[in-house]
Amino acid sequence: MTPLGVVVGGSRQVVEAATHALREGGNAADAAVAGAIATSSGEPSLTSLAGGAIVLHRDGFTGAVTVLNGFATAPGLDGRRGPRPADPAEGLPPLEFVPIELDFLVGGAKQTFHVGRGAAAVPGTLPALFEAQKRWGRLDPRTVLQPAIAQLEGGVVLNAYQTQCKRVLSPILRRSSLGRKRFFLSGGSVLSPGDVFRCPELARTLRDIGDRGVGAVGGEIADRVAGAFGEAAGGLITPADLAAWRSGIGPGLAGAYRGAAVYGCPAPAVGGRFIAHTLALMERFDLAGAPDEGARLWRLTAILRAVSELRGEIEDLLDREEAAALLESRVETILGGGEAPDGRPEPRVPGNTTHIGVIDAEGNAAGITLSYGEGNGYEIPETGLLMNNFLGEADLFPRGFHRYTPGERLPTMMSPTIVVEPDGAVSVIGAGGANRIRTAIPQVVSALVDRGDRSEGAVTRGRIHVEEGVLSAEVYAIEGGQASLDRARSLVREVKPIRERSLFFGGVHVARRRADGTFGGFGDPRRDGTVEVVE
Repeated sequence: MTPLGVVVGGSRQVVEAATHALREGGNAADAAVAGAIATSSGEPSLTSLAGGAIVLHRDGFTGAVTVLNGFATAPGLDGRRGPRPADPAEGLPPLEFVPIELDFLVGGAKQTFHVGRGAAAVPGTLPALFEAQKRWGRLDPRTVLQPAIAQLEGGVVLNAYQTQCKRVLSPILRRSSLGRKRFFLSGGSVLSPGDVFRCPELARTLRDIGDRGVGAVGGEIADRVAGAFGEAAGGLITPADLAAWRSGIGPGLAGAYRGAAVYGCPAPAVGGRFIAHTLALMERFDLAGAPDEGARLWRLTAILRAVSELRGEIEDLLDREEAAALLESRVETILGGGEAPDGRPEPRVPGNTTHIGVIDAEGNAAGITLSYGEGNGYEIPETGLLMNNFLGEADLFPRGFHRYTPGERLPTMMSPTIVVEPDGAVSVIGAGGANRIRTAIPQVVSALVDRGDRSEGAVTRGRIHVEEGVLSAEVYAIEGGQASLDRARSLVREVKPIRERSLFFGGVHVARRRADGTFGGFGDPRRDGTVEVVE
């Protein structure tokens, strides 16, 4: 039987939804959108359809790569207070913008985020997904939606990974009526492995979209967003914001690595550009030609440290013409033993992110990465959709909270990536993992191109990450173990060995169509990745 394609994603339910679309005659875009919709059932609370999404698509006939940036935008168009706290003279309630500390349950790591109605940015995931399916897909939207609807109504038996995020986010989930109803048991404890998750409210919304169209239902959802997260409710979103939201459509950001073409997401997103710069440095400093693993990690540590430092020191680094030269000079300084300036800490980005990748039998390829931050503690009324808290992510706003231009698209590290190798092999690569996205994806690309690794070897190979002078390393999976870091140790102030699999290093999922037309891929076990060659 001739394979229909390959699907990779962050849960069995996501992959099942995408597989269903291919078997119903759909293409890569149909399948990727079906899988993305099913993150609401297969990865609930890890992401939401009221956040932001990036879609990267490659046409199997022409080879053209197009990006659809459906990330959230900043609110405040035609607002009485704009991106500022309320003035009592305006007769508006105070901006609801509340700090909340989350415990990540690993190594005592904690971080403060802001939630509340005033933390919501203008969501773009749903319109972006249906725009992508209309532009590149061929199935009836009802067919694309059917698997997620069935899962949300029938229920999903949760595994350990699917419940881990709920435990971390439980202080936020408890704030919303939908969260309390759907993510906690009657006694008040958060769902655990073996418990069943259902969300018939969201199933009804998706069924309504299939029956009446996203335009009609989207207008009603927009009215509810304006009412629940507008100025009169303690938020910032205005009807003008919702009417003005548009996806950004354009060519994928084209780069190269050792003869392979690499495509990612261009500005205003930052992930694709950092990945491109990192790969350029890896080629310039001949990572592939390192004589041994210790030398390779020494060079890689210098590269990742240089990118992290300059990102913290120069806010507009990626917009500067001399960015490549600045990065190269910093790597040379680090390798030469010179002390680089102590810059500001590297900005962090939302970490609750997931990815799905699909390649079909016609060679079409699609990658979708989604996020909603951590959620703001409220749902969009009567929809089953948890709302994002992008405005409460401090590191998206280095100049301070509420300092942005209304209507501008927010930056994101998310960057689905497509690699076309000289022999014609095509890979769709994407990851969650906040700042680790910009370090994990280049390391997987290097393993595929430099070593010719199969997808599994490229994904499971030990990774490193450098941030704020700390080298985190998967010593359990690095060739030579901790001894291979001896030389790299001199370039950082601290080495943090990771001795077992951890979701810290992101979930890099790879879908691959080899040069001979056969399919492969691998879902990252760090984040419960699943892959299926569809027949």
